[in-house]
Amino acid sequence: MIDFILLFLLLLLILLLVLGMGIVWGILAYRVPLVPTSQKVVRTMIRLADLKPGQKAYDLGCGMGTILFVLPHGIQGVGYDIVRPAIWFTRLKNIFLRKNIRFECANFFHKNLSDADVLFCYLFPSVMERLHREKWSELKSGCQIISHGFSIPNISPKKTIQEGKSKIYIYQK
Repeated sequence: MIDFILLFLLLLLILLLVLGMGIVWGILAYRVPLVPTSQKVVRTMIRLADLKPGQKAYDLGCGMGTILFVLPHGIQGVGYDIVRPAIWFTRLKNIFLRKNIRFECANFFHKNLSDADVLFCYLFPSVMERLHREKWSELKSGCQIISHGFSIPNISPKKTIQEGKSKIYIYQK
């Protein structure tokens, strides 16, 4: 029992160190904070996506993988983030959970998103605007963008949901 407690405390310490490194790394290197999405908002975003087995979901700025780790069975997930410690953590966690998801330390603007059924986002308005400007034409018809907290400037969402203090914006190509 004591071994289990020590292992748990060690894993908790590693999680806190990685999270702290990710926050500092993201702010210093990219001016992007690592801010997790609450489980309540995550569940609502996934429910709104109405994903079916065989579909593909991308999490742009995936951070610690919060959304992808709770995707329904049969959904292929890909997470992109530029904060290396966050990606290291998500990859390690994925080894233990054995989910059908992949995490890459990459700038999603340099990736092909044309096979996406859903894009999950928690990105600043300027990044949302750039996402629309640079990637919208690449997305297939019917692809949804589900954004926590920030809308795409000057574009009307298909739907807006209030979840506690957070807003969730849904766009569909």
